[in-house]
Amino acid sequence: MRRKLALLAAALVAPAALVPPAGAAPGSGTPTLVTLGDSYISGEAGRWHGNSADSTFSREGTDRAYEGWFRYNPAKVYIDGSRGNGCHRSDVAEVRVAAARLGLTPVNLACSGAETINVLRARSGGQAFKGEAPQADQLARVAAEADVRAIVLSIGGNDLGFGAGVAACVQAYILSTRWSRRTCHAEQGALLEKRLPGAMSNVRRVIDDLRATMRAAGYDRDDYRFVLQSYPSPVPVARRMRHPETGVARLNAGCPLWDEDLDFAREVMVNRIADNLRAVAQAEDVEFLDLRDLFDGHEACASTAVTGGYAAPMHLEWARYISLGVLQGDKQESFHPNEVGQVAMGHCLAATFVTPGDEWRCRAGAGVAPDEVGLATIRGKAPKAPRQRDEHVDVAPDDEPWMPGPIDVERAIERREDPRTDPARAPERTIGRAHV
Repeated sequence: MRRKLALLAAALVAPAALVPPAGAAPGSGTPTLVTLGDSYISGEAGRWHGNSADSTFSREGTDRAYEGWFRYNPAKVYIDGSRGNGCHRSDVAEVRVAAARLGLTPVNLACSGAETINVLRARSGGQAFKGEAPQADQLARVAAEADVRAIVLSIGGNDLGFGAGVAACVQAYILSTRWSRRTCHAEQGALLEKRLPGAMSNVRRVIDDLRATMRAAGYDRDDYRFVLQSYPSPVPVARRMRHPETGVARLNAGCPLWDEDLDFAREVMVNRIADNLRAVAQAEDVEFLDLRDLFDGHEACASTAVTGGYAAPMHLEWARYISLGVLQGDKQESFHPNEVGQVAMGHCLAATFVTPGDEWRCRAGAGVAPDEVGLATIRGKAPKAPRQRDEHVDVAPDDEPWMPGPIDVERAIERREDPRTDPARAPERTIGRAHV
């Protein structure tokens, strides 16, 4: 393993020099970096270079699928047929950025919307998804034909119903009136805590199954690296939100959440998921890349970021906003890393190959360019994860869409009156701690 790390570190200086030593690994093909999992690593929302409130023409230079004269071709961004089936593996996905820097061949097996059951081998109870075989079965073919140097996994968010939770928070904001202020943090916090044990058990089972897949292909554990990563927050805390809580600005900008729901999403949900994934990584003895703080200063609607595609990437938003209109792209792209965010993630991953340790946290900050993100070794130990279960746990009770159904935006805007103008309304500003 140390020999391979040295070779990969050398690739940062001279990528062309990275070639597979004769007989050094089970695979005799090209040195390869493989990613598996869900939308946060498949490249979902890679179509967009920053955000823009303009829904016409080129969207101020943000729509990379724009070909001029009202023509758009998302298939040139979501490559290898992934536009057609909805897996949305973009041309700037994390694996492609990292592999280019390391002199490796990228293989992206991740698929937007995938749950842990879509990664497991079929023989382990895994299920095909969007017309594709379980990702572990696809990995078996890659491992037999290539020299797999590392596999990187991002999974668990869809088991937790993360997308449906965001949709619930958006609906709560849009459907609130001056007489009835709705929030989502209490209900979603309780659901998160209910689902976490089963979801983390499923992630552990996936890790075991991927290892078994590699073992069956002839790889020893020291023949490749295994990295589990967490999720970057697409939204800032309320005090760093660019738009006021009331009025129409947040809705128009695609960040329709109440302040206390923003704080819940950023300070509770993202952190709880990251902490649990870190505990799983420790229990399973795999490497861990913590991305929770990567988008700090660059979240959708952050006060330190700007819209439009013509500003320098260091000043842009790195997360796609909520798409409510038919001219704003696919709804499933909402609150995912855009092109600039994916480039930042790729640089984080590449940096782990030359930074000592087996747990890292990647950070950016306002005014930091995506290729200048900082990586630090994590100190201390996370709590031990619960014992792994023998069976896959169905923790998402229903197959909810990522976003709610069609929304009458104009009618919603008409309702956006300040609920605090009603003296009877004294909105609570504290996130409940029972579910934290």
